[in-house]
Amino acid sequence: MGGCSAAYFAHKIIPSCEITVYERSDRVGGRVYGIDVEDKSVEIGAAFFKNSNQMIIGLLKELDLEMKPIQTPSSIGVWNGKKFIVKINNPIISGIRLFLRHPVNIARVFSIVRAVNKRNNIVYREVRNRPGEWDELFAEAGISEWLRRPLRDMLLERGVDSGFVANMVEPVTRVIYNQNSVINAYAGLSAINTLYGRSYNIDSGNELIPRRLLEVSEAATKMGVAVEGIVKGEDGSYEVSGSGLSDKFDSVIISNHGSYDKGKGTQLQMEGSSKRFQQVYVQIVRGELKNSYFNLRPGKTPPNTIISTKDVPFTHIIKIESGERRPIYSIASTTPIDDYLADIFEKHEVVFKHSWEKAYPVLEPIQKMPKCRLDKWLFYASCTELATSAMEVSVLSAFNSVNLLRKELDDKSSG
Repeated sequence: MGGCSAAYFAHKIIPSCEITVYERSDRVGGRVYGIDVEDKSVEIGAAFFKNSNQMIIGLLKELDLEMKPIQTPSSIGVWNGKKFIVKINNPIISGIRLFLRHPVNIARVFSIVRAVNKRNNIVYREVRNRPGEWDELFAEAGISEWLRRPLRDMLLERGVDSGFVANMVEPVTRVIYNQNSVINAYAGLSAINTLYGRSYNIDSGNELIPRRLLEVSEAATKMGVAVEGIVKGEDGSYEVSGSGLSDKFDSVIISNHGSYDKGKGTQLQMEGSSKRFQQVYVQIVRGELKNSYFNLRPGKTPPNTIISTKDVPFTHIIKIESGERRPIYSIASTTPIDDYLADIFEKHEVVFKHSWEKAYPVLEPIQKMPKCRLDKWLFYASCTELATSAMEVSVLSAFNSVNLLRKELDDKSSG
């Protein structure tokens, strides 16, 4: 998403430029990935966006793509490995009951989340008016303090009960990031923020967004080419090489994580790109959930959406389809699902399986953001993924990088 957005914004903001995009796989979109299951588009990654995502909503209007609201699950359960500690069958009634049971905790958490929205609006304003390094942008918005501390510690300090964090907050960070509440507070609060407002996707799959961005950018796209070297020449240009190819460019925007040969035995290593990544396994399964696994009496119906606490191997199970045939579920986990799939499902059939080796950086507290500008006309757009990870953030970071590049080109022409 970041690379396709960078190509789109470069074409729009620097219209005289010629763009080449390198993609190591056979498809574009990265984590924005969907498949068709019985004529229904199922998102394997980047499943939704929010109406508060200003960059995504703006792009959809420019690309003439229609978004559709995602239906709220008819039932949700929080599973701790022994029992459902929370069940939501009617969102309004269950929401009232939850608030009456945890009024102080809910009020405190959502007070902090409202502050996130206000400070995010400052980030949008700064990127549009004064693009810059993310340390400066986050500091201006008052977000830096949240990056440096674990979500759990920050919430406990604000008076949120530890049981509420474990049983109510952590399942949200797990379903969004497949990570627990030790992630940095900004990433954690951003995950909780997804509970606000409506969620949307594209009817034919969210993968259509990066594909359309790349199409409109008029970029030359080289599929199946893994970039291995980025070498700066004496004239200031960059030689990009990989898979037997070598091309020269005035500027380069890097939108993945890794290291590249700089020549003479040295490596171009983006600060922070060596961070640990969370492995995530996803499977689409046809079958019936076992009531015995969930300690439910025969005849009882498990919730359509099951999210979990940290002692459970899977992070979430979501019912996708329930027609005449056996229902279809999506299940995600940070451990191999095959190890326990038969424990959860009756006579299951695996329709699809995928493993994300680098689904998300481990979003631990970070004291200093990596640099976006690595050198003159050389930018690392994906540096923001160490703070929080979402389609919206990838688009915003690409926009910031292209505007920084445009500023350098403007300074060159005026000089």
